[in-house]
Amino acid sequence: SVVTAFCVGRLQRFARSGFKRSPSESLEHSLALLLPGAHL
Repeated sequence: SVVTAFCVGRLQRFARSGFKRSPSESLEHSLALLLPGAHL
């Protein structure tokens, strides 16, 4: 699913950054784009 791919991508980015870039970095903005009808 799209949500699973989003989560996996976040974890991959975290690992590629040497565990410096938090998976929750800019999470609200990303979720707003992913789920446009959600009120975060």
